Amino acid sequence: MSVWNGAGKRIYMQEVGTRDGLQAETAFVPTADKIALVNALSHAGMAKIDTTGANADLVLCMSIHPGYSGQQFMPETVDRIRRLRHLLPSDVLIQVDGGVDERNVNELVAAGARLLVVGSHIFGARDVAGAYNVIADRAGARSTAEPAPL
Repeated sequence: MSVWNGAGKRIYMQEVGTRDGLQAETAFVPTADKIALVNALSHAGMAKIDTTGANADLVLCMSIHPGYSGQQFMPETVDRIRRLRHLLPSDVLIQVDGGVDERNVNELVAAGARLLVVGSHIFGARDVAGAYNVIADRAGARSTAEPAPL
């Protein structure tokens, strides 16, 4: 995304999701303060600002509009996953949430996703275990180990 900083200079920001970026803080920071920080950095000469967080263990990429289950998968998510995988260190996990099903799981994993949030596709199925197994098989994540006793 590119924005103008008010001083006639263009700033380029790489946002990870639909939120306003700069989300790795440990305490709530108002959006107005984040905008002021971006403006201050741009006035100081920064032309590119990374909002992913330097110490992230995982990045969540929403593949639907946040809010409710059962939405259709947004196909442009696959390109975002590829870009994220290229930009992030290899040990940072990429999680995808929303619209994940057997039609897109292979492409998401190939693009670099390692954690898949699958809700309504599994829990809305007549055969919940079968739906889970199809996703796990296609993702290459099905375990043959016996579950640990409770």
